[in-house]
Amino acid sequence: MVVNDTLSAILTLEGWYIANKFMVILNQTNILVFMLSVIIFQVWTDVLQEGEDEGNKGLLGVNRAEIKMVLSFWVLFFSVLPIIPIQVNTLILNQTASNQCGVGISSGATNSNLSDFNGETVSVPVWWYVWHSLSQGVTNAAVSSIPCNYNVSNSLLQLQQTKITSEPLRNEITEFYNQCFTRARAAMKSAANEGKISQSDFDDANWLGGEYFLKLGNKLPATSYIHLQAERAVYTVPYDSHRDDEIQNRYGNSDINTKAAYPYCEQWWGSVDENQFGEPAGIKWRIYNDVAKHYPEIAIEVRKPDGFFAKVLGNEVTEKERINMLVQRVLSVEQTNGRIVRGFGHTLDKTADHQVREIWDAGAGFVGVQFGRLLTGPAYFVVRQAMPMLQAVLMSAVIIASPIVLTISAFQVTTLMSLSLVYFGLMFLTFWWELCRSFDSKLLEGIYNLNENSNPLTGAINYMDDMILKLVMIILYVMMPAVWFGLLGFAGYKVNALGIDSAIDRVNQNTQKGFDFAQGVGTRLASKSKK
Repeated sequence: MVVNDTLSAILTLEGWYIANKFMVILNQTNILVFMLSVIIFQVWTDVLQEGEDEGNKGLLGVNRAEIKMVLSFWVLFFSVLPIIPIQVNTLILNQTASNQCGVGISSGATNSNLSDFNGETVSVPVWWYVWHSLSQGVTNAAVSSIPCNYNVSNSLLQLQQTKITSEPLRNEITEFYNQCFTRARAAMKSAANEGKISQSDFDDANWLGGEYFLKLGNKLPATSYIHLQAERAVYTVPYDSHRDDEIQNRYGNSDINTKAAYPYCEQWWGSVDENQFGEPAGIKWRIYNDVAKHYPEIAIEVRKPDGFFAKVLGNEVTEKERINMLVQRVLSVEQTNGRIVRGFGHTLDKTADHQVREIWDAGAGFVGVQFGRLLTGPAYFVVRQAMPMLQAVLMSAVIIASPIVLTISAFQVTTLMSLSLVYFGLMFLTFWWELCRSFDSKLLEGIYNLNENSNPLTGAINYMDDMILKLVMIILYVMMPAVWFGLLGFAGYKVNALGIDSAIDRVNQNTQKGFDFAQGVGTRLASKSKK
């Protein structure tokens, strides 16, 4: 018998060990024989309650008793009597495939070959041996059927945390903004009043490295980085006597400073020449190098031709363009939003009253969602960690209770099927939880593929929808067991989660209390330290 982890292996072996002891108790107390006699008594009671038109009650009773006894003996022999000695093995995951797919993929190998408990051999009924193998096989096959993909959530989380760490570089970006970007944008607005600038030109000039500023053949020199020149000395760009001496003389410098440069904005932005510090002179490349130094995974993933961002943005986007998008995302001068879901929070009637109300509701709702994630995130993280433990304990409870429940039910086939479906349902929860974990990655990737306005590198995504979606993903882990067992109930048998939803809720409540207590202690300590 193969299980997912060591905890499940121990609990499964212990469960069948106790079930074997229960079987011995039921046999030695003659409860098994007594329940078989109860079957005969029930058949004769049912026959006596029928009318005279049913014919020979004796023959009718014998036939019914024969059928019931055959079925009961079948249930007793195959699902109650422990016959097959078991060995419990722990599944080994394929770490490479699991890391690539974001879900636990089986390698087909096992370890932890456990065959005895407290020095005694443990046996299992034939039905449960076959049913466990079938359930485990279907679950592993279902998990393997989840489409394999790169773990987007991890990359997006790192991308959201990416920032410029160098303080001198941030100061220089501010200088570039004041000396180049603002001058070019002001000239564009002035030219727009004369009809010389179109809206598409403004769209191409919405960040420091906008395509409009760098294109050749610009007929408006005042709006082009190629013609605009720095007004104050820049020490991170190599000195050029033909370009810089005239300006230094104009400023009244008696001695030429060969370290002070006055580059054109195009050189200051994208030059690959090495400066006096051994770095590329262009700000764009130094921003990228700063990101690559402190966030190497993101930088590597952006440049990979078969990486996540290349797949999302399409093959037509070059490596240079992806680097520009990364720099734009880090700078975050301007961003546009793309809706990722058809929500009903926005009204189609765009009157002033509705718009004011929507702005207030959206702002307050966004703050509420953010605090909700902050407060519920730790609790649900513990819940997600605890769910496989609850699963293993409840499956062990089904194993232990199975001989008693089947015996008390007079070995009814419907009872066996109900227990079997509960056992399979608990085991199959592994698939639903792996699917939820996969949703964290592929659902976002699917949105980026379908919505061309949702570019993960430039950050163009509707943050309100994004936050709500992440909150839904957190809650989905807890909702899935109730939905799954509710669907199994349509099979016509009495199937429930054995209180797993209430157990998960209890873990969530206790974790939330602990988080609130820790938060309160931290607040009190902080207030005392201020005093």
